[in-house]
Amino acid sequence: RSYADVCTFLGVPCVDEMALAGADIQRYVVQQLEGLGEGVDGMVITLPNARVLRPVRLLAWLEEAVHDGRSLQDLPTWLHPVDMELGGSTEPELAKYGAEPEALFEMQLPQGWTQRVVWSQGDLAMLELVVLRDAATEAPWLSALRGEVAGVMPSADELAGYKNNQADYREVSADDSQKLCHDALRLWASSTSLLPAMRPLVYVQLEEFPK
Repeated sequence: RSYADVCTFLGVPCVDEMALAGADIQRYVVQQLEGLGEGVDGMVITLPNARVLRPVRLLAWLEEAVHDGRSLQDLPTWLHPVDMELGGSTEPELAKYGAEPEALFEMQLPQGWTQRVVWSQGDLAMLELVVLRDAATEAPWLSALRGEVAGVMPSADELAGYKNNQADYREVSADDSQKLCHDALRLWASSTSLLPAMRPLVYVQLEEFPK
């Protein structure tokens, strides 16, 4: 099911700058499940990901603006990064656009069904809500969804080569200003609405980025 299908059901415009309540998505999912046959093990619904929708769309707009010679004054209001300024305020007028992944995880589904949330491969700003029969969760549903054949997992020795080793980095003193700034940013990020998996672990100074 597409995002357009959800918007048609809810009677709202199919645009990015639309906040989707978990209860409204749940109504759509329940209605769709009622029409599934016994031989269907699940369905996939594509939705805007509230956690990354604006940053992804902002980057795309900036790239187009550079190409077209537009000014930042033309930046759509809904793309202004207010979350960064306010540290994840939950006031209604600052509601995130799209669907909140946590709300999808907490949805109450009919007995015998469960849900998973994965990244969309077609659009980085979207997610895929995967609704499965309980029995189907024991099968390799993700590889079936992606149309991939499960491969051989790398060994522990192979994975160790990708691990950050402290010996590879210089020692830093307790009064190192760079380290203090890094620790302060990590502490601030932990108080925002970002999911733990999305919080940066390393902060790089702007002048250190490749030109």
